[in-house]
Amino acid sequence: MTQVGSPRAAVPVAAPGTDGLGPLLRRLRQARGWTLEQLAERSGVSDRALSNLERGRSLGPQARTVTALADALDLVDDERAQLDAAAAAGRPRPGAPAPLGGLPADVPDFTGRARELAALDALVAGRDGAGHPHVLVVSGAAGQGKTSVAVHAAHRLAAAFPDGRLFLPLRGLDPEPLEPDAALTRLLRALGVPERQVPAGAEDRAALYQRTLADRAVLVVLDNAGYEAQVRPLLPTTGRSLALVTSRRVLTGVEHAERLVLGSLDPADARALLAGLAGPRPGPAEEAALAEVARLCGGMPLALRIAGNRLRSRPGWTAAAFAARLADEDSRLQRLTAGDLGVEGAFMTSYDQLSDRARATFRLLALVPGPDLSAGVAAAVTGTDVDAVEPVLDELLELGLLHAVPGDRYGSHDLLHLYARVRLQAETSAEERAEAAARLDDWLLRTAVDAGRWFEPSWAAAPPVPDPRAPLPDAAAAHAWLEAEAVSWLPALRTAAAAGRHARVVEVAEAMHWFSDRWVFWGHWDEVFTLSLAAARALGDPHLEVVHLNYLAWAQSVCLRRHELSLATSAEAAALARRTGDDAQAGWALTYAAFAAARLGDPAAVLARAAEATELFTATGDREGESQARLLSATAMRDLGRFADAAAAARALLAALADPERAPAAPVAAFTTVQVQRLLGRLHEATGRPDAAAAAYRAALAQPAAALSTWVEGLLRQALGRLLLADGDAPAAAADAGRAELLRAQALFTAAGSPELVEETRRLLVG
Repeated sequence: MTQVGSPRAAVPVAAPGTDGLGPLLRRLRQARGWTLEQLAERSGVSDRALSNLERGRSLGPQARTVTALADALDLVDDERAQLDAAAAAGRPRPGAPAPLGGLPADVPDFTGRARELAALDALVAGRDGAGHPHVLVVSGAAGQGKTSVAVHAAHRLAAAFPDGRLFLPLRGLDPEPLEPDAALTRLLRALGVPERQVPAGAEDRAALYQRTLADRAVLVVLDNAGYEAQVRPLLPTTGRSLALVTSRRVLTGVEHAERLVLGSLDPADARALLAGLAGPRPGPAEEAALAEVARLCGGMPLALRIAGNRLRSRPGWTAAAFAARLADEDSRLQRLTAGDLGVEGAFMTSYDQLSDRARATFRLLALVPGPDLSAGVAAAVTGTDVDAVEPVLDELLELGLLHAVPGDRYGSHDLLHLYARVRLQAETSAEERAEAAARLDDWLLRTAVDAGRWFEPSWAAAPPVPDPRAPLPDAAAAHAWLEAEAVSWLPALRTAAAAGRHARVVEVAEAMHWFSDRWVFWGHWDEVFTLSLAAARALGDPHLEVVHLNYLAWAQSVCLRRHELSLATSAEAAALARRTGDDAQAGWALTYAAFAAARLGDPAAVLARAAEATELFTATGDREGESQARLLSATAMRDLGRFADAAAAARALLAALADPERAPAAPVAAFTTVQVQRLLGRLHEATGRPDAAAAAYRAALAQPAAALSTWVEGLLRQALGRLLLADGDAPAAAADAGRAELLRAQALFTAAGSPELVEETRRLLVG
């Protein structure tokens, strides 16, 4: 047997045309003693693609694929020529006739797309016969059912186009797409123009096409367009005709076009499509499993059809068993294959259209953990800058390998993300992958620290050296970045913790401490501070251990609402602080214990702990801690029914917050002022002074925006709106203002992720 890398004899070449591509490629590979995996490794062509070629499922690979195979096999001239000829024989011929003159049959089990079809109905109903639009571009990623939508819509709209419905495949992703001149000729002949009357010149042909359509109402479906210049001559410009163009590309260069970008089916429609394809599967367990299969397919119609066909063809399979198979991300794409239909193959045709740089970027984006990303994240993982990466992202967007997400972000379908991972594994070395992942994680954590420090009382400033990939000019920008990129920086923090990068984990958590008060309902602060506590212990630093025990105690009570657990954690922190003589942190441990006691309804315990904490903070000069402890004391007095004492304590604290000699850092002073004014408002309500209460709530809302978290602002506006609506003698304008405040509160609670408060506000609105 020929050894890999050793000299070999030339493989006998069959006479031209006697050997198909599949048998020829298999013979060439086997003559070298190689497996499919070995040829895949040497050529960069996936083993699945090679298997499809050898079995005849794929007949006409692109030229770059053939070249890669020929180079890997080290073919001599005659062998290379035969391989080229066999591949060319399998490609569609440019002049080959295709059906034209009518629509393909409608999709019998078409499901969903109500919004898109309604938009198309409105477009057709609004045609004026003289102006635009005459063009609708339906774009989207591979597998989203663009052709099915176009054909189904064309059948629905048949009555609006009595002069004909034409369907022309443009073969935009083929190695040799249909040329515009050839397309014009076929359209003219389908419109009844005799062949001898079709002009030879391209401009004359296009002009005749427009004249022919001018007085007619014709629907022209141009399927699978590859580029703008291919479709421009085929688009009606006057009259009542309409061109419905499908393309994986957005075709942004086509002017005066309406656009529909197809995404995945919503969960209900995805389940309905899958259930119809899979056949009867009674029982709640199977229904739930079908819903899980639909979720794992990402609502992508192609994937759903494959999954449904596989289930129908294997009646012994349960949906639950198939869902378990699909749950393995490493094999999900391979399992979403049925016969010659496969999700991976559909993605490959788009991937092959990309430039080298875009393919490299697409692969590296597999390292980004979240469902969407910013240009800054893409620049970080590729090691470039934003100006360089944005045109590449636009190329991926144009071909449907990314989709636009609000907030100037880019989203990736789950299955496309898995395909990017497949290409990353196949086409990059382990060293390259590790380097890119480390580069991304380092940038994410470094930027998270820079953003979090905007909320630290002793820092609150932009990074010394601004990073164009994540400009952080103010606290609002920092807040937005931390929320948007949490899907990426939290996994990076986990990776750092697992790798034993203890100092970096602690640094990130320290930077998050004050910010966490502004995003209470995130749901992951207990994990952040659990990781940082473990890191502090690993570093062997008792002070850091106490600090992060305290942070965790806060998260357990405020975020998890596990107040008893918080009391235990804060007690552990207090004991360690006392053993190490750390009075300031002992004060914070008492403060967090007071927080938990307040939520457990024990105001006497709150008052005792807050008083002790106040003494420790005063002795250590910790003004930030002292302000929080005094606020807790005043709140406990109110809860004990000592309204006069609570009001006096609140006013004394307000005076201290306004006194430069006694006030904490400005951000903490403003934040605490909001809380004290809210407390005063609640005290005034309790003592029957609604006007004074409303004034206090307005005073709280008048504080700088940075002092108002989304949650606290919602609480203040809810309280103010409730007061305004409760005053039966108030003019109608006051009631309108009250409803406006409640609507704003509802929006804020929605943004904060608090469904309970959203529902509470809704009840106030409906009376």
